[in-house]
Amino acid sequence: MLQLTAWSLPSLAAMLLTVQVAREVRRTAPVAGAPALLALAGCVFVWSLGQFLGTLTTDLDWKMLASKLQYPGVAGLAVTWLAFALTYARRPARLGRSVLAGLCLVPAVTVVLAWTNALHGAMWADASLVRTPGFVGLHLEYGWWFPLHVAYSYGLIAAGTLLLVYELAASPRHRRAFTAVIVAPGIVALLNVIYLSGWSPLPFLDPTPLGFAIGTFVLNRGLLHSGLLDLSPALHREVLEQLDDGVVVLDDAGRIIDLNAAAAEMLLPDDQADAALGVPIDTLLPHQSLT
Repeated sequence: MLQLTAWSLPSLAAMLLTVQVAREVRRTAPVAGAPALLALAGCVFVWSLGQFLGTLTTDLDWKMLASKLQYPGVAGLAVTWLAFALTYARRPARLGRSVLAGLCLVPAVTVVLAWTNALHGAMWADASLVRTPGFVGLHLEYGWWFPLHVAYSYGLIAAGTLLLVYELAASPRHRRAFTAVIVAPGIVALLNVIYLSGWSPLPFLDPTPLGFAIGTFVLNRGLLHSGLLDLSPALHREVLEQLDDGVVVLDDAGRIIDLNAAAAEMLLPDDQADAALGVPIDTLLPHQSLT
């Protein structure tokens, strides 16, 4: 039996957000980090789609099938987050095929265990329907593998976040991106902890995919949409700030995506250097030709 309910709206909102992020990423020129960000958005979409389908049915078997459909996205999220951090930091040598295969081992086991749960109960020890006014929800008691999956996922996300924080802290002109990489996983962790602890006002609906969708949107706006994915923070730390000459880095549209201290001193007062990011160079040097 189908049900139409407002409880489907968080999942629907997450799907729409990730579609918007994917459209913006695909419209940009190929840059480091963009493919991984697109994969991250894809994982969030799969998770949200499965959750959305689960809210539409009142049958336990169909709800469990929808839960299983989510798990390729659920299990892949942490790997794609770390892949984004590594590729953005220009460390592709650390993300070779063997390393990627190793990182995907635990997620692959998680997906297999989710789909074969009836044989062992490793992911879900028990599942039952819970009825509230206007909604039939799913209550899950997790099995022994689920805490291992959560711990592994949090570990990869924490590692990726720390790497991004380290890279972005190299330049005070990456404050917007720095804020984005703190806020994005912070939203995810907050909503996930609220749900797993039982404090959620929606006890039968996991808000984590919506948190990931918001986090992905924040990352897109804070890094890719502003043009900062075109430039590695490591390059800024290792090269730009070592130069006495002023250096301004532009994207394909002629917008400033970075500048070193010497350039900021020549073009802008020091306390306005952040304001130059994303500004067309023509507005600061209107009489200079870039062709």
